[in-house]
Amino acid sequence: MLKLTNESTIDNIVGSYLRQEDRNFALFNYVSEINGQIEELVNENESLAKQITDYREWMTDAIGKKRAELGTLHEQNDVTNNVKEKVLAKLEKTKATLEEMAQMVEALATGLTCDRTPLTRRLAANPKVTTETLLDYLVLIESRINEMLLVRQFLAQNDSDAPFISKAILIGGNLSAPGSLPPTIIPPNVHTDFEEGKSG
Repeated sequence: MLKLTNESTIDNIVGSYLRQEDRNFALFNYVSEINGQIEELVNENESLAKQITDYREWMTDAIGKKRAELGTLHEQNDVTNNVKEKVLAKLEKTKATLEEMAQMVEALATGLTCDRTPLTRRLAANPKVTTETLLDYLVLIESRINEMLLVRQFLAQNDSDAPFISKAILIGGNLSAPGSLPPTIIPPNVHTDFEEGKSG
């Protein structure tokens, strides 16, 4: 044993053995500690991998939902744009109708010789009929027609045989009130008409 270990005494062999055991024990503890750390790192890596997988799944689901919401918003936007275009087209058509009506009311107000002075003073606006003053001019025309109807009624009550000049300024050109008796209708004479046809 002494020759194999190159030691001079048994005590030296025992001491060397004890030192070697201490060193082996220290190495064992170190290896165990390293293995524990490695195991912890493996567990941490697995946990991180699971978190990454869960996060990817969550992100995929969230992106899918956002894409679906975005698609819905696009569809709603398309519908809104279509409705907007229809409303704008209808608005333009209505505006054109109002402008045409304003021209007709302008011609009617001119034909009825309506006094526009109070209206233009009150509105401080263009004396021409516009879409903004259309309703005001319709009220003015209605008032003018009522005045003319009152004049017609007055003239008809006082002089039903008024001259043609007076009749010309009134609606219908007729001052005479309708008669109380129904008109007389003479039926055709069939015998006379037949005799006239034969003689002809």
